[in-house]
Amino acid sequence: MAKQGLNELAEDVFRTAAMATKEAFVTEPTVAGALKLTAMLAKFADDSADFAVRTGLPEEKPACRRGCTSCCYLHVVALPAEVIAIASFLVRTLSSAEMDTLRRRLNTHIEATTGLVAADRRRVRLPCPLLDGNGDCRAHAVRPLSCRGWNSLDASLCDADRLDPSRDNPARLNLTQYVLAGRILEGLAAGTSANGRDHRRLDLVRALRVVLDDPGAVEKWVSGEDVFDIAANERVFPEPEDEEATVTRERLWSSLGPGFSTSTTSKNSS
Repeated sequence: MAKQGLNELAEDVFRTAAMATKEAFVTEPTVAGALKLTAMLAKFADDSADFAVRTGLPEEKPACRRGCTSCCYLHVVALPAEVIAIASFLVRTLSSAEMDTLRRRLNTHIEATTGLVAADRRRVRLPCPLLDGNGDCRAHAVRPLSCRGWNSLDASLCDADRLDPSRDNPARLNLTQYVLAGRILEGLAAGTSANGRDHRRLDLVRALRVVLDDPGAVEKWVSGEDVFDIAANERVFPEPEDEEATVTRERLWSSLGPGFSTSTTSKNSS
């Protein structure tokens, strides 16, 4: 897909996700509503990925397969609604013993990454605590949008990066899949913020521990309380501001109209 065509499609996808999110919080401002919303946007992202493969060149077909886990050693961010969906799924599907094991793995992961800045965190390759002994994701059905958009056209590059991250081997991506999932994530953030809920990107591991340690945190977030500050990614792994990304984000949000400006709607953006 030509760059101009992808840019226009990405903006349409962003607007659709943002408006759907805003409407969802108005019509059903409950935990159940948040779960329905994340499921809807996950399907939107999966449909976008299918579109990317169908319309792309044969050499742009992702090489990702079950059992290929190198990307599961990367740092994962998720928005609060996604974390809630993952935690809800885990509580429903894991046994008490499995939950105890997961909590220990979350704590070990947090201990290993505490005190790192973003640049250092990107070089650490730890297995996601949600990986099981067979290399499957325990929450694959409800995985975050950042995971749904990530892909690789050459798994050997991913494996090389996991084994030696200091070499900074870049992955080759199906750009359409990656960009569209990213715009859906940005739309979820914009719509969430417009309804007065914390929309920050969270370190998935720390955010899961927040919800699993305090099930009441879910209702508090839905009611507008800030319960995820300890997991906010920019606080956990600080890094210099990306001016280009900030400008792009402000342009996107402002294009949605009043109530979506990043400078006025986010009490939790700092």
